[in-house]
Amino acid sequence: PTPSSNLDPVIRKIELPKSCRWTDQNPRYVKSIAWTRHQSLILVCSDLQDGNNAEVWIISPDGNQSIWDEQQSKDVVRILPSPVEDIFLVNSEYVNYISDQQGNRIKNLPDGRFPSWSPDGTKIAYFMIKDSPRNGLVIYDIENEEEHWIYIQPKENLGPEAFICGICCSNDKGKISWSPDGNKLVFSATHMGSSNAALFLIDINTEDITYLIPSLELLDQLGSPVWSQIDYR
Repeated sequence: PTPSSNLDPVIRKIELPKSCRWTDQNPRYVKSIAWTRHQSLILVCSDLQDGNNAEVWIISPDGNQSIWDEQQSKDVVRILPSPVEDIFLVNSEYVNYISDQQGNRIKNLPDGRFPSWSPDGTKIAYFMIKDSPRNGLVIYDIENEEEHWIYIQPKENLGPEAFICGICCSNDKGKISWSPDGNKLVFSATHMGSSNAALFLIDINTEDITYLIPSLELLDQLGSPVWSQIDYR
């Protein structure tokens, strides 16, 4: 067979809601964007002034748009659709809860930063503070409402040389991503007092941590690891 000569990707333009578009009179920007499991876009946009005047929009593939009401959108930073159900994890910095598609709160979750769904939708991983300024990495079982700390900063080392910190130095790069089998996490965090992010891998079952990429100044934007869904073995 003859290969197709048309190698251009299929590009489809999706119009942003007018209130999310940047203008001199209305300086707003998209804070986060995600796909639902039905391939709709859910985005959070906010004003530039304080970042708190948020709007949450759902845009279907056919271009239909719906918006959550003002109270449900207030202070929202990101929306994370469940991988298996038509529900959302709503994150407002450290505050987390689960909502339905209209933004109605279904279940409160523990406070934590940079939450991430497990592939089967039963657990959430996030960074959490314990005995401030100690913090660590937690996995929360939604059904059983149980927390499991898979890493926590050691008590004997609370200074700037603390081993791993996902929420230190105003770190906004501490993202967490699950392996497709749900047995490992890759995450970014500051390390040994550095203000730059490093990449780490942790085995959930053994709690062994592997140092993937060091905290180097040239990698100061290293902050959004995403685990491939393809098994390359």
